[in-house]
Amino acid sequence: MPVITSFDLSAIAWVKGGEVRADIPERQLLTNSYTAMQPAPEIIEKCRVILGQLENEGKITKEEAVLLRADRVTQRELWIEYFPTVESIDDKYIEKLQQRQKQKLIGNTETEIRRIYRNKAEEDKKQKITDAKEKAHTYASDKKNQFIKTTRILVVSAFVVIAGLCIIGLFRSLSSTPKSLFLIAFVIVSVLSIIDTLTSRGKFIGRWIDKKANHYETSVYEKKLHEYLQILK
Repeated sequence: MPVITSFDLSAIAWVKGGEVRADIPERQLLTNSYTAMQPAPEIIEKCRVILGQLENEGKITKEEAVLLRADRVTQRELWIEYFPTVESIDDKYIEKLQQRQKQKLIGNTETEIRRIYRNKAEEDKKQKITDAKEKAHTYASDKKNQFIKTTRILVVSAFVVIAGLCIIGLFRSLSSTPKSLFLIAFVIVSVLSIIDTLTSRGKFIGRWIDKKANHYETSVYEKKLHEYLQILK
């Protein structure tokens, strides 16, 4: 030909050069690659004609025909797999194309449904475990408070009984008034000391009760959480 296009000239120069240069227009290479991967225009036209015939005959619906015309991904995949020619495109080829497209759509839908179900199941499982931990913590905290309250009542009652017995014994053993006054003062100071010991968290008894209560709370929490998790399973 006495005249060639700039694309042809560039291609010839590139092939003759024998090397790959970094300055080759990337967009042009992508365009050529994409075009080579697409069915030929006459093949697309033949498919459209047969689709129109099948639609007129009622063998496929209008929606199915539109979907087959518009699905470029399916067309490209089938073109790569079957490499049809214009002569080979007939009703059977269109039917094969339609079946392949249905399988693809069904497969994608099933995969998406399974993915959504798995995510939902994982979220539900995590939420149930979180709720179980919160319930177990609330239950254990209530039990801890009851333990502290009961233990303090028992300790106070024990001290009161001991103090009462001591007072009765001392009163019976003393007869003089000065000694009785001294005893009363001693008893008052002792009672105040007992009250201060029991009401102050910084004292030994208070720390001991809190320590035991924390151990009790942990034990109750672990046991209750295990029960809840067994129910969930």
